[in-house]
Amino acid sequence: MRCIDCKWYPWVQGADPSMLPAHRCHPSLPFKRWTPCSVEQERHGAFFEPDQKPVEAKPGHKEKKVTTKKKGGGSK
Repeated sequence: MRCIDCKWYPWVQGADPSMLPAHRCHPSLPFKRWTPCSVEQERHGAFFEPDQKPVEAKPGHKEKKVTTKKKGGGSK
């Protein structure tokens, strides 16, 4: 279990936690400072609950881009 995989982790993944203010990871725990290392450490906390990550698109799948340009020449 890693803090970053817990639903109580207070920051968006990818944010540098060392640049953010102290925060609780669970409402019943004290405030603490976070570091890039501490969010990756293996922990066995009593309040750990797995985060429900959104399902990512399959590799190789491209979304269609919507453009406003019309195809074809507009010359007169």
